Amino acid sequence: TSDVIPSIVNDPSLSDDRKSSLFEAALVGSQNEHFSLSVAGDERVRLYAQQNHARFGSLGRDDAEAATAASRLVQLGIVIDDLGPLSVSVRGLFVEQGLFAMTVANLSVIVGREEPTWVSLEQLKTSPTAYNSTLPRIGDYLELLESQEQSTETPSAETPMVLAEILEDLLAALSEDEELQIRAVAHNALPSIRVLDITQNAEIVQEVLLLEHRAEASTSNLLARFNTSGTVTEGIATALHDEPRPKICDDTDLSAFVSSVLLATETYPELLTDDVVSGLVDQLHEHIDIPAATWLTATPSLSVRLINEGRGKLDELRAAAEPTHDWSVREALLAKPPAPNASEVGELVSPEDVAAFLKNEAIDVNVRASVSGYLDLLLTSTQATQNANAIATFFSERSISLSLDGIH
Repeated sequence: TSDVIPSIVNDPSLSDDRKSSLFEAALVGSQNEHFSLSVAGDERVRLYAQQNHARFGSLGRDDAEAATAASRLVQLGIVIDDLGPLSVSVRGLFVEQGLFAMTVANLSVIVGREEPTWVSLEQLKTSPTAYNSTLPRIGDYLELLESQEQSTETPSAETPMVLAEILEDLLAALSEDEELQIRAVAHNALPSIRVLDITQNAEIVQEVLLLEHRAEASTSNLLARFNTSGTVTEGIATALHDEPRPKICDDTDLSAFVSSVLLATETYPELLTDDVVSGLVDQLHEHIDIPAATWLTATPSLSVRLINEGRGKLDELRAAAEPTHDWSVREALLAKPPAPNASEVGELVSPEDVAAFLKNEAIDVNVRASVSGYLDLLLTSTQATQNANAIATFFSERSISLSLDGIH
């Protein structure tokens, strides 16, 4: 066998039909051990078999010779172009190894259809051998899916539970670096699919389902992902962007979750917009108890909105505000009634804010006038002259008495 098969391939005197007949006969008569050692690695033999395997009639039979010929072709790594003419037993040998062209026709043959129509991964699961050999080749499957006409429905899965199972199976078959392919499978599932419970799924599967809008927007699902990640992920932010008012599943305390969402507004500003987070807080307000300082960790515009919507206790918010907080946030705390006392004004207005503070008509004039109690602080910075002029103008325009000694 070690000499016969290569000599057949390399004999230019043989006709195509004669050569394929002799080659097939040599395959059937070969011994496994000798074949694997001397022939299986011959690239010329492999190339000939790949180009001519459709000529081998024995592959259509269910007998020992057919099994031997098929086994040798498997050893050569021959990819079958058309599974249709193969017998059931021979076909199984190639399908088990994933040695078949990824075509709609072949997938249809595998699941027993007479006519070629799209086969989802969910439908392919009815043939465990084919399903298991396809998962490592998911890139080929996705390329086939993308090549189909847009008018043809080509889902990767049709039901929520099976989609989640497929993604878990893919994660086991691939490395964690293949998240994009796992996402593509989820993305191409039926658009109406929503997995109701992702608590038992792996982290990557949870994230993919949320990113691709394939998980129900519920507090249970959001918390499941939050608990596995320890923070708000892009998937959580995406789900909230789609549905700012998630379904409340139980009485679980959601304070830590919402606190993390507030902090994540700086990370995902396009997803966790002011409208989104405001709606979330309104939906979950009965299930949260947020410390004052945490309300101020959001983006400045959101912090201002939440202050104006009455989130948090005003006196605690004023006490928690720092000079490092954006002026717009401190400005909102100064403007919101009831008016702050003089000591609160001193904590909320820094030398750099004097001009803006005095010009803001939304802040009570008496609150602004209390600036006179902090001249020593406000007029000893690099902006002393500018602040002195702003203060003098403010008091002059309102005919409020202020001694020149206080300014100079």
